[in-house]
Amino acid sequence: MTLDVIAYNEARLAKLAAVYGSMPAAVKLFPTSGTYTRPFDAYIDFMVVGGGPSGGITHGNGCVGGSGAGECAYYLGLFVPAGTVFTGSVGVGGEPVTRGAAGQARGSVGAASSIVAASISFNLTAYPGQPGV
Repeated sequence: MTLDVIAYNEARLAKLAAVYGSMPAAVKLFPTSGTYTRPFDAYIDFMVVGGGPSGGITHGNGCVGGSGAGECAYYLGLFVPAGTVFTGSVGVGGEPVTRGAAGQARGSVGAASSIVAASISFNLTAYPGQPGV
């Protein structure tokens, strides 16, 4: 038998909220894209991080150009009623590049990450950084 720690903790916290009338702190992570339904009313803080791009590379000396980090977006203290469905989209990082026969290869852009709850008109998006050259 395996234990789903996140589901177990969310159920435990929901019971505490029902008993005490308030919600202790909890964290919901989206390691992959997916949906999540809020089981009870709560004020929520959000943080979304955009996918990082890849660095670039030159042909002649093999130097590598760094890239910018993905954007980090925050929204604090949003009231979310029970039953609200969130859709999390996790942006992937930029594809690696290889040195070509001549010239330089620019890095690849990552993808944006977002969390959306259409029923309450909420959309928080973090965009990727700029690729290396």
